[in-house]
Amino acid sequence: MASCLHPFADHQKHSTSPNSNDQDVERLLRPLVDAYKAAIYERRYEDAQKFYHPNAVLVESEQRCHHTPPAIVRAISEYREPLQPAKTITENEIFSGNGDVFSYRNSWVLENDKEILRGPFVQVWVRNGDHLSLYHEEFAIQERTKKH
Repeated sequence: MASCLHPFADHQKHSTSPNSNDQDVERLLRPLVDAYKAAIYERRYEDAQKFYHPNAVLVESEQRCHHTPPAIVRAISEYREPLQPAKTITENEIFSGNGDVFSYRNSWVLENDKEILRGPFVQVWVRNGDHLSLYHEEFAIQERTKKH
């Protein structure tokens, strides 16, 4: 299998033991999650694509799902672009996992001039050779409020 180039491969060579605590996992994932979010929020979708595992999936709960990095970033772009300009805030962040599988969860709020959207978000990162790749991503829109 060909090695995937990843922008944070050096950082990801640090591993966590099977008895890792959530702080260890946060130290491992935080730079990846923050860089990924920056790429999405700054609309650098090609940069975001580099984080995904070749067999990654994106699930919009109870709606649809997308498979492979190109389809995922296309869906994210098509979803986010009509909402721009927007600001997204993440709250209630939770990092967990050990060995080769890690997760990141949050509650998000997206606000633009017309509406406020809220919902849960989860990512599953897996070890892929010498780095971590985003393997599963899931979100839902639980609340959509129009502004007056």
